[in-house]
Amino acid sequence: MSDALRKQVGGRLKELREARGLTQVQLAHLLGKALETISNFERGKTLPSLVTLEQLAGVLGVSMKEFFDDRVIQRSEDDLDAVLAELRALSSQDQVLAAELVRSLARVRQRGR
Repeated sequence: MSDALRKQVGGRLKELREARGLTQVQLAHLLGKALETISNFERGKTLPSLVTLEQLAGVLGVSMKEFFDDRVIQRSEDDLDAVLAELRALSSQDQVLAAELVRSLARVRQRGR
């Protein structure tokens, strides 16, 4: 996940929380999360799951899209488009290898969660 997206969501979370007069401790309590978790979200260290993002939106009284900046999302999509173009330029054999590498990376990341 891109640093820009984590920072965007975290910064927006902090803005929304503060606008509602909530402390990180209060928000953590409302969500049943640890204070450190909320802090990590706001500092862009970790990105909330979609379920947690939905809970945050509910507690803060906003839609989930309030956490996202279209420019950051577009930049991420542009990055993905560039990678896909690079993949298309590879030989069939190298495309298979690249797919295997991506699957391996996904498995490693899943185990780390």
